[in-house]
Amino acid sequence: MSILLGGGMLAAGALSAVHAVRRVTAARGDRQRGRTDGAFGERRVGQILDRIGLPHIGDVTFSWDGRTVHADHLVLAGAKLVAIGTRSFGGRISVAAHGGWTQWTPVRRTLPNPVARNMAHRNAIAECSGCACDGIVVVVGDARFQGGMPEGAVALAGLPGALGRISGPETREARAAFERIRELSAEGSVQRRLGARHQRRAGERHHRGSGASAWALAGCACAVLGVIVI
Repeated sequence: MSILLGGGMLAAGALSAVHAVRRVTAARGDRQRGRTDGAFGERRVGQILDRIGLPHIGDVTFSWDGRTVHADHLVLAGAKLVAIGTRSFGGRISVAAHGGWTQWTPVRRTLPNPVARNMAHRNAIAECSGCACDGIVVVVGDARFQGGMPEGAVALAGLPGALGRISGPETREARAAFERIRELSAEGSVQRRLGARHQRRAGERHHRGSGASAWALAGCACAVLGVIVI
């Protein structure tokens, strides 16, 4: 009886480990799909900026005053800079009076306010560059907003018009600020690549170890059960 009980417990543990590995794999797939959707939106924004002809930098990321500053695109729009963030959403989205975003897909979940996050990044860009910086959040995907698109956000098709309302004659000060941000982002890119490579390798080692352990445990359980049945 004790052998049967031990074998059953081992099998249950093995199956739990296998399910855990599958959940991790599924979560990784969800994150990958999210990155893919975001990358598509950023490419479309880049294409629109190329067509408009405004100078722009993609994937701006740098450290400033202990903070990480990021913009999917930074645009030189006359006498100003414009920090653009791109977000991909589906389902139905409502924006509360206090600024909170809620999404139904149909599961309800609270979203970080992308307009507020963009504002924090654009304020940091203005601070370190010494140039005024506006912000725009471009929403791609098939999301439906209750009450219309919130202030500070536009659909992809509305980006040219939003930039047209901001743009004006270019100034030397704005150009110098734009180039300063370009240099800051370039300086940080090498460190980001090295850090990402290290994390990726560490994650791959951990995943291989976790997967092998789970499947080995499952194999042992099956072997024990096979002996018991025989």
